[in-house]
Amino acid sequence: MYAHSIMSESADPVAPEFANARMTMPSTPLPRGFWARLGGLWVTRSLGVGAVVTCIDLVIGTSLITLGTRTQIAAMCGSLTGSVLSFFGNRYFAFRDTSLVLTSSALRYALMAIVLSTIHGRAVSYFRDIHGVPFVPAKLLSDVAVYSVSQLVIFRLFIFPRRRPTTKVV
Repeated sequence: MYAHSIMSESADPVAPEFANARMTMPSTPLPRGFWARLGGLWVTRSLGVGAVVTCIDLVIGTSLITLGTRTQIAAMCGSLTGSVLSFFGNRYFAFRDTSLVLTSSALRYALMAIVLSTIHGRAVSYFRDIHGVPFVPAKLLSDVAVYSVSQLVIFRLFIFPRRRPTTKVV
């Protein structure tokens, strides 16, 4: 009965002590959390792009192995396809780089992709064909060995370098 009498006094079913309260945003911005800061780093974004590309790479490589393709060729096809996707993902998402001419960074990236893909293909072939490791673990082991640190360093230093602030001399 008490609840009914409160409801009948006003159309708004808000408790009386909060009836005049207003929602206001704090005047100072809230501090960014750990995950927000981590997501703001180019390294984290690049690793995220790499994770998505690795899944696509694994699908392509595993499909080619199932069709009877040699290990090195399957690994290289998956790796090169993933490299094209990785270039655009890193360029626009991880490094947010739109200032460089596309051909300049694309040529540097293509050179890196061909060299690292060849090394990666040999590594997968070594683990799978010589040591009998199944394709997916051999591929992931090779990814860590060949791409994890070296690719991030090459990305930042040579392909998507930081822009230096320009200063005008007066």
